[in-house]
Amino acid sequence: MKYTNKRSLKSAAKKKNQDWRKRAREEQGITQADKGKVTAILHTASLSSSFSR
Repeated sequence: MKYTNKRSLKSAAKKKNQDWRKRAREEQGITQADKGKVTAILHTASLSSSFSR
């Protein structure tokens, strides 16, 4: 029980983080260089989920 709760909390936090990054990107309209940096950060986290959105 503890384990699954921990996992679901972790994934929820991860999703929230991704949504926040996406919103920040859209609001700021950042440059191509910054986009590359963000992509590099996201690549370490989860490449597939960043492109599936």
